Amino acid sequence: MPTVGLWRRSRDPTDGSAENTDLLLPSDASLGSTDKTLAEFEWRLRYGQAHDQLSDLRRQLLVLSTMYQSKDRYVCGQVNNTRSGTLIKNVQERIKFISNRYWKTRSALVILGGILMKSGWESTLLPLANTDVRSLKGGEDASSSEGRRTLSWIWMARQTGDQEMTATMSEALRIEWCKSRARAHRWQEECILLKEEMQRILQFHTWQAGIWEGRANEASLKGAQSYALRQKHIQQSLASACTESWRNVEGYMSMGEGAVSAGEALVEAPVIATGGRLL
Repeated sequence: MPTVGLWRRSRDPTDGSAENTDLLLPSDASLGSTDKTLAEFEWRLRYGQAHDQLSDLRRQLLVLSTMYQSKDRYVCGQVNNTRSGTLIKNVQERIKFISNRYWKTRSALVILGGILMKSGWESTLLPLANTDVRSLKGGEDASSSEGRRTLSWIWMARQTGDQEMTATMSEALRIEWCKSRARAHRWQEECILLKEEMQRILQFHTWQAGIWEGRANEASLKGAQSYALRQKHIQQSLASACTESWRNVEGYMSMGEGAVSAGEALVEAPVIATGGRLL
């Protein structure tokens, strides 16, 4: 690129060694205008690098997870714990290094995407936040329970690499998929139970209001009749308050209907009625 020579002459290099010489690829914003053919070449290079770095990141996270499990199960004693801690720290540094490289690679893709008018790749190569760098078993929040744990996007991105590692990662992803499916079914069951509880509460208040209305009709004293009517009004008010408070709940729960395809359908809790009362 013609601008490279001008840019190099404008600088006063203090170190002329090849290791410290900037390559000045088309993604360098300081170069100004760049040749689109060269930008396309760098785009292909950076795009492949980004996917390779995600594969390396997933691989190191699997290694780190295995090392933690091995340390908890088999390592004992100060010497062994120190040695294991050093190995874990080295893997953590490697993960941090790969994350920084991915961030730089993606920044170059953003610049090249603007030059080449490329779109759609952002949905696959997302920005990598610190909370995204976590294992399959790690939640976004350290205090997240099993039922609220979510999977980081890096595990759902397209995988590249050797077949043995891909098979290992696929097996880990299958296990995590089963766990995620079980969590979804658990929440689906909670929604079914919640709808049933809401219905029973409303029916209970309606039944109680009917009971007090009957007592008011049977009362011979005005005081007892007034008390019974007051209790009837309280039960009706409670039913109305519940209906008002829950007016949006049905809509929220219906948004997720059909999102989980269960192998066996969840059975809704049966309504057992005896003597006009729900049990």
